[in-house]
Amino acid sequence: MNLVKKLGDFDIKKIIFLLVLGILLLLIKRYRVNPFILVLFAISISILSLQYIRFFNIHIGIELYTFSTVFISYYTNNILLGFIVGIFGMCLAELSVNKFSPDSILLGALLGFQSVVVIFLKDIFPFSIIGLIITVINNILIITTLFFLNGRIVPNHLLYVSVNLVFNFVLFSTVIPIIKTIIFK
Repeated sequence: MNLVKKLGDFDIKKIIFLLVLGILLLLIKRYRVNPFILVLFAISISILSLQYIRFFNIHIGIELYTFSTVFISYYTNNILLGFIVGIFGMCLAELSVNKFSPDSILLGALLGFQSVVVIFLKDIFPFSIIGLIITVINNILIITTLFFLNGRIVPNHLLYVSVNLVFNFVLFSTVIPIIKTIIFK
């Protein structure tokens, strides 16, 4: 199936869904939003962030479930909600693009457990620095876990980690400070 045909499948329901997500982001800024809505919003962003895989059939490390986990843990100050977003965000995102495996559950749980680190560091570092710390920890855990599960590191894992580190560095050091000023002020 070629790219033009796949782009043609992007229907009005998906556009409406993206608009609703944008409106929710604005509501977060304006009102104190129910944490349940925030969790749904964060998981939805996680799912949307992997949709490029449908076009290119490769997971290169561009994802927003790390951001979503850090955001929910930081904003709600709740370890359980961060854990929920980490595991469900990663698993549902990978399931949505047919890349789900048992590794997804383990890696999602490891990401979710990092909400403890977010809560611990919240009073010490700003949001963007915490995001960078979590990104580094997450990538170390990914490589270590996949090495122990597979007995080796394959080039795809190195590509994922390299792109993920750069993507999240740019995200947390440039984009997130702008979004943070909108949401947290």
